[in-house]
Amino acid sequence: MRFCMECGHQLEPDARFCTHCGARVSDAAPEPPAASPAPATPVLPAIPMPPGTSERRAVQPAVPNPPQPSRFPASDTSAPVPSTTPDAGAGAKARRVWVGVVAAIAAVAIVLGLVFAFVVRPGLSSVSTPGGRSDASDTTDSGSTGSPSSSKSSGSESESGATRPDSKSLSSITDKYSSTDVSVSAMFLNDDGSYTEADVANTAAARTKFVSAGLYLPVYLAARTDGGDSLTEAQSMMSTMDNAAANRAIADLGGFEAMNAWLTRHGYKDTTMERDFGDTQASAAGHENRSSTFDAVRMLAAVDAAGAADLMNVDVDAEGVTVPDDMTVHAHRGQGISNTWNYFAVVETPHGKAAVALATQNQGRSTATRIMSDVLADIDAQLDDADR
Repeated sequence: MRFCMECGHQLEPDARFCTHCGARVSDAAPEPPAASPAPATPVLPAIPMPPGTSERRAVQPAVPNPPQPSRFPASDTSAPVPSTTPDAGAGAKARRVWVGVVAAIAAVAIVLGLVFAFVVRPGLSSVSTPGGRSDASDTTDSGSTGSPSSSKSSGSESESGATRPDSKSLSSITDKYSSTDVSVSAMFLNDDGSYTEADVANTAAARTKFVSAGLYLPVYLAARTDGGDSLTEAQSMMSTMDNAAANRAIADLGGFEAMNAWLTRHGYKDTTMERDFGDTQASAAGHENRSSTFDAVRMLAAVDAAGAADLMNVDVDAEGVTVPDDMTVHAHRGQGISNTWNYFAVVETPHGKAAVALATQNQGRSTATRIMSDVLADIDAQLDDADR
């Protein structure tokens, strides 16, 4: 089927001219092809042919090469891409968690330090230990104690108890009478005689140099070092409190100069001897024998360590001192010059042993016996507590 190129009218199969407009058949165009689906790509408008051409030709655009599949999946630019940097909020939260953990660890360390400071290690402070030991409340000197076995141990204990009596308890007794004219020192004793000066419990006047009436102990201890005739005289002196025997022993030892040198060598710094026992005229002239209860109680410990405490046998009961029922007392007593009244004793109970030195001046016999009674009762109770 053909159509006129001028008017588009259908031509007869063999017509040489268009019956409608008269155009030559040669100008007719062949029948248009059947309609085809619209192209997938955009169709450009027809471009006119050059002059002298009776037909129009459609120009198709160049088709690009189809895309090749990528080796890597294409990223979807329409969706947000997750960031590889840490989330700021999560970081802050992590930091808060770590800060909390560090603070908790620091708190635990502080608590443990306090427990260690106040519970594991109390001996580093000046608080009282069981038995009343309080280093801050007593005055002691370092040096030799004079006891042959005093350096064996850093502290003595009564059976299984405290290392020393309670100074405050003893002071509560002496302070009722006088803190200057009454003095007490006491210590618990080991069977081996070992002790240090820190084991001595003292009241306020423990280092005061009282007139040492009745203190035969240094003569006996020096005689044990020297031996010979001095020891024979000293043993008689200890058992009978015989002044004449004591003075003979001093002479055998070399006199007062030799005695004072021995006292210095053995660490009894508060004790000096300048007269014979019983020499009231020498005392009135200013020559005196003096000692402290601190020195005296350590001499008692040395005598007990030597096994000589049973040589001391003054009956203090008969003088008015009340002795606890479970206590045995080995004692010396001194009296007279400067209104002194002194007691030096080694006491023993089922709970342990102790040495006790009491010195008084200007108190008299009745006051001294009351004080000694109270001190012995206190020591008896402390030995009992220490043994528990």
